[in-house]
Amino acid sequence: VEKDCMEWSKKTLSHLLEDIAIMSGEGNLWIKTTKVEKVDGEAYVNIRKGKIIPGYEISVRVLWEGEAKDAQGGTLAKVSGRVELPYIADENAGEDPDINI
Repeated sequence: VEKDCMEWSKKTLSHLLEDIAIMSGEGNLWIKTTKVEKVDGEAYVNIRKGKIIPGYEISVRVLWEGEAKDAQGGTLAKVSGRVELPYIADENAGEDPDINI
């Protein structure tokens, strides 16, 4: 028996990765994630011979924004971008994923 877990994965990753402060004023820099823009692929749970076997092959894209301020708190620059993890899978769970910024 196989159960599709992709919707659960999308909700959980959004909950875990949105509105996360990466930097909060260190060096007058503020960086935070804003939104999980995309979660694609497949995530599932198989039950075989009474054993639960999870599996996944997904890609994730997270949007971020940053701001640099001067010593008085005035804005010097604002930037935004995306972080993409193009391949996260159960087969490489023990490895650091590729990250594109």
